[in-house]
Amino acid sequence: MISLQEFNQDGLLQSVAVAIFSAGLWLLMRGRKKIPGATLDQVPGPPVSSWWKGHQAQMNNLKDGWSFHQMLAENYGPVVKLQTVFRKNVFYTFDPKAMNHILLKEMNSFPPLRIETADVFLGKGLLGTVGDVHRRQRKMLNPVFSIAHMRS
Repeated sequence: MISLQEFNQDGLLQSVAVAIFSAGLWLLMRGRKKIPGATLDQVPGPPVSSWWKGHQAQMNNLKDGWSFHQMLAENYGPVVKLQTVFRKNVFYTFDPKAMNHILLKEMNSFPPLRIETADVFLGKGLLGTVGDVHRRQRKMLNPVFSIAHMRS
């Protein structure tokens, strides 16, 4: 039979092992983000006021949000590196050519999260698909929503 003292020592050893493993994983992930000479690290951006909210509160502020957007455009140019929750890097662009490329030309490369969740709840219908499947389904439905059909 295991004594209470042996049980506590095993639990303590497991806790210490988990703590050491977690600290090592954290250091590994932190070090992975700091690659010297990486081009995306050189994108300018404003300093972060909160480590866990990042710039999210400033971007979504109903009173002063637009002034934050204007400040970004004036001070940092057409592409800005921002941080969201828990310092996750995101890139924010005002460049019309980049927006055209992301939103129109390469839209299949960037499926929105809401489309992926709609797929789970609604199935493979018009609202739950992207790309060629969505385009095909939309073309099938276009005659139903034409002006001539709506008037009759």
